Parts: sequence; structure tokens; C-alpha cells
Amino acid sequence: MASRMAARRAGTGVMLLVGLVLAGVALAAEPAASSMSPADLEQLRIGRIEVAGNLTLSRNTILATVRARVGELFDTASAEQDIQRLAKLEGVEYAYYNTAVEDGQVVLTYVVVERNLARTVAFVGNRHFKDSALSRELGFQQGDYLDVFQVNAATARIAAKYREKGFAFAEVRLDESQLDRGRVVYQITEGPRVRIKEVRFEGNRSLEAKELQKAIKTKPRSFLVFPVDFNQDTIDADVITLQRVYQEKAFLNATVRATVDFTEDRRGARVTFIIDEGPAYAVRHLTIRGVPAADPNMLPQDLKLGEQEIYSQQRGDHDAKEIRSRYLGQGYVDAQVAHRRTFVGDSQVDVDFEVDPGRRYRIGRIDITGNQTTQDNVIRRILDEEGFTPGQWYDADAARGDGQGDLEVIVRRTAFTESTKITPGPALPDSDRRDATVSVIEGQTGSIMFGAGVASDSGVIGQIVY
Repeated sequence: MASRMAARRAGTGVMLLVGLVLAGVALAAEPAASSMSPADLEQLRIGRIEVAGNLTLSRNTILATVRARVGELFDTASAEQDIQRLAKLEGVEYAYYNTAVEDGQVVLTYVVVERNLARTVAFVGNRHFKDSALSRELGFQQGDYLDVFQVNAATARIAAKYREKGFAFAEVRLDESQLDRGRVVYQITEGPRVRIKEVRFEGNRSLEAKELQKAIKTKPRSFLVFPVDFNQDTIDADVITLQRVYQEKAFLNATVRATVDFTEDRRGARVTFIIDEGPAYAVRHLTIRGVPAADPNMLPQDLKLGEQEIYSQQRGDHDAKEIRSRYLGQGYVDAQVAHRRTFVGDSQVDVDFEVDPGRRYRIGRIDITGNQTTQDNVIRRILDEEGFTPGQWYDADAARGDGQGDLEVIVRRTAFTESTKITPGPALPDSDRRDATVSVIEGQTGSIMFGAGVASDSGVIGQIVY
């Protein structure tokens, strides 16, 4: 009796063993090789074709997939191709064939090992969440093919759901002993639900606790009344938020960490944010490079940074944006501004703004696209009133191209469009003009929407949108 194994699909060792047990085929029981060689077998005709191992696949489905037929000469290559086709059937882990000789004819048996199914899904020990709520965290459902990696990954998602609701000590364990029977069972130990009892700050010499408390989400009470669940992910995010608050206040080296003390019954948590402020940084020297000497008025007057003033990344980025906006508004359509800082000493920085204004352009032709009901002259009249006309300096600050520039907002609101974007055309080597394209998306007309609701802090609220 000869045996051939098909190309196996990807799967775990556990799943292979499960498949064999379900198929009723023991590894050690695979038939021994026949004394007849493949060449000898190919001299015989097929007397009978059998099917084994199938649980959900029907015999007819398997026989319809293979091409071997009773009465034909047995062919090794054809049998190998048959098991390749069987291995590709949905739900088949792998397949192989056996041969035996009876009465001078070949008995050909195709064996399929099917993938295991999640026949039942159960949760044990859950009191706070219903089974239906936990099932939404699985990523699979009863009747799906059982993927060991997927069912294991679901334990982390279930545990995370409990932690979001304050169950800091919740444990979720998959009962792996029942997987071979297609039973997916999650053992849950919820533990107590933990509430925030107190939030404290240590080491904050420059910023008051009230200011820091406003910046974070970890609080003892919500709306001064409702208790707040303990959530470690929220605390970790608050640590980053506090560091950002300090950096915005010029404390560039500030570090923050959080400690948690649970009450004896583990139902309450006291959170302490420990802060090392470090020094507040100030600007030693400020340099702006690339500004045309013939146009000193190009720089805005309301910059946040100045020598001997406090420094933060946010202030520097703000000033870089303001300088660029000034250039964009004066026809420098491609202007760019880089903000760089160099640390000097323990608490000082040198700040450098590198301005690359590019060429200055006037407005060329203005094309309007996307309007079907709004006439061109309506939009052109709005542009004329705002001074965006051919021959004028191209104001790329008001016409930003993202729909949020002042001019784009004015057109959108005045012409009642859903969206308006004004983008410059390509630069031509021998031209000081850039064409502009006004792209509009027209909104729905003649519709009225009403809405109403109740807010916890404002009472009854409503809206009417025309």
C-alpha cells in the first residue's frame, strides 16, 4: 500500500494534530508503503475510489474535485494533482492519498484533513459585560474556522475592554485544553472596578496644580459629580500631555512620570504626577536669513520670539508660519521658511529662521471649474471685490489651495458652495504670472434640517440648518 502527502497549507502543529484526530486518522496509523513500485501500480486499473477524513465536506464534493475514475489506469502524477486540488478546497488543512491492491485492481483512497471549526464560543466569569458585548471584541464568530492565533489575540482585546472601564486587575485566559474539540472558552476574572480617588502633582514649582489639572483627563470626578474609572492608558497619555504643557512654557527638559497607589480594597486609586521641570529656556540670539534687504517691511511685527524672551518649539513654529504667510500674501507663491534652534549653555538657544522666498508672481488667467448652477460671473465678482484679479500680486496666503484660506472661505460662504479651493498653475520660466484655478463643489440646495438634543451642561439644545 503506497501513500502520498499533498502540499500542506500554513497552520500550527496544534491544528494539524486536531485535524488528524477529527478525521479519525492517527499519525502512527498511516498505511505502510506497498511492496509494489509506482511503476507496477500504474499497470493496474482503478477498481474502487474511497473517501476518508471528511467531516463537513460531502463525499460527492470530494469526488467531483478529483479527476481519477474507476476503470482507468492508475497514474501517480494524476493522483498527486488530485490531492493538490483537494488541498485548495475551503476548510481543508491538507490532503493525501493511499493505495491498496485488491483482486488485481487499485483501491484509491483520498484522505482530507479539515480545519477545525469554532463550534462553540463561551465566556465564563463575566458579570459586568454581557456575552454579546464581549463577542464583538473577538474578530470571529461561532462557526468560523478556528484560528489559534486569532482566538489568542482576542484575550488581549477582551482584557483591554475591561481596563477601559476601570477593571485594572481583570485577567482573561483562553482554555486551550478545549480547542481540539472546537470549543473556545474564555475564563475571566474581573476583579474590582477601580475609581480615581485623588490626583496630585509633585515638583511643579512654576505651574499651579489647577492649570495642570485642566490639561489632563485623569480626574477624581467628571462634571464634579460622576466618578471616573481608573485607566492606565489615559494616565500614560496624560504624562505626555503634561510634558507638552511644560515644553510650551519653555521648560524644554521637563520630565513627567506617574505613580499609582491603590487602596487596600483595590477599589480606589491615587495618582501622582511627579514632575522635574528643569530650567526655562530663553532666546540668546535670533537671526532671520534670506529676507530681501530692499523690502524690510516683509517681516510681521507680532512675532512671539525675541532675544532674551522665553523659547518653545510652538512659539518658533508660530513665527515661521507668520513669516511665510507674509511672503505668500505678497506674491511669493512658493515661499518656504525653516525654523532651526541650537542649544547653548544650560538654558539658552540660538534661533535661526531661513527664508527662501522664491520668485514673486502676479495673477494671470483665472479659470473656474466645478460650478454647474452658479455662474462664473458670480464667483468672479466676489474675487474682484477682494482684489484677486489678473495683474495683482498673487495672494497665496488668502488663496491657500486647501479650502481654508480667507479668500476661499469668503467665496464658499458668499456663493453658497460646499467647497472652494484656489490653486496656482505651474510656473513658466519666462513669465512673472501664475494662472489660478478656482475649483468649487456646489452644495445641496432647498433643504432644511432640524435637530435637537439634551446636553449635560446646557440643557435642551437645537439647530436649524438651511
